[in-house]
Amino acid sequence: AIDYLKRNLQSSKALQKIYHLEKLNEADILELEKILWQELGTEKEYHENVKDELYGGNIAAFIRSIIGIDRQTAIKKFEDLLNVQQLNSMQMDAIGTIIDYVCKQGDITPAAMMSPALGSIPIDAFGDKASFLNNYVVMLHEVIDDDKLKA
Repeated sequence: AIDYLKRNLQSSKALQKIYHLEKLNEADILELEKILWQELGTEKEYHENVKDELYGGNIAAFIRSIIGIDRQTAIKKFEDLLNVQQLNSMQMDAIGTIIDYVCKQGDITPAAMMSPALGSIPIDAFGDKASFLNNYVVMLHEVIDDDKLKA
């Protein structure tokens, strides 16, 4: 599954959307189900081999934990949210930590910001725009937070 997903990242519209932090539509969900439940195995095998408690049963979170997300897209989305041209090094480190977490875990929520796995995110590095960090985390989660993605 890991090799297949990485090998087909460029040719799959749904995988590209996950990688580039885009919202999935019904056709994308059907494509993911076909990949996971027909080309790579069955839905039963998916549930037997993928720990639903780690990904909340979310197919896109599972896939994101394998293929990751495009760092440049993730940073650009944060810059757009902040409406700034450039982040300072402390802000870049914080965003990098969040991106690494999402790549490893497949998802992030505002509650996960307190996770020991994230270490100490220097929220104060964002000054009066610290709420944008929370909004960014919400955006990362919302693009895959869809009941249709839960197997």
